[in-house]
Amino acid sequence: MKLAALLAVAACGRIDFQPIHPSGDDDGGPPTGDGHANDAKAIDASASACAMATLMVQTGVVLTVNTCADPDLLDGCGPPNTKEALVEFIPPATTGYNARAYDHGTLNITMVSIRKFDDTCVSTGACAAFLGTTYTQNVPAYFVLEASSGGCADVDFLVD
Repeated sequence: MKLAALLAVAACGRIDFQPIHPSGDDDGGPPTGDGHANDAKAIDASASACAMATLMVQTGVVLTVNTCADPDLLDGCGPPNTKEALVEFIPPATTGYNARAYDHGTLNITMVSIRKFDDTCVSTGACAAFLGTTYTQNVPAYFVLEASSGGCADVDFLVD
């Protein structure tokens, strides 16, 4: 009986623990940005997604970035499947900092929303264009910047 069950599973062609994705073409590789199963949904909200941050912001230095710098790795504040900019901040001291996202070249905060994630890549708050909170020295914090209405937007991001 056990052999029959094993053969039945083998006949289906799936003897692994990878999730089955609706489009059926997950190759287990990194996101390709082409809308296939190994894209955003395979990584979205993953605890390791923050480790993929390629942008870093330093205190008091404006980081100009496009919100489509990265694939959809985390659920930010834009519509589902919105590309984002994933930014890492390592606080130089334990104190309060303000994180702000401005429309590029202005002091307007109408196009972009920020969502903060902690060092374990768990969201720690609501969406806003201005976040003020206390950070612990040398404990990374991550910010997902997405265009509020989807699509892409140029952003000036500042933590001070």
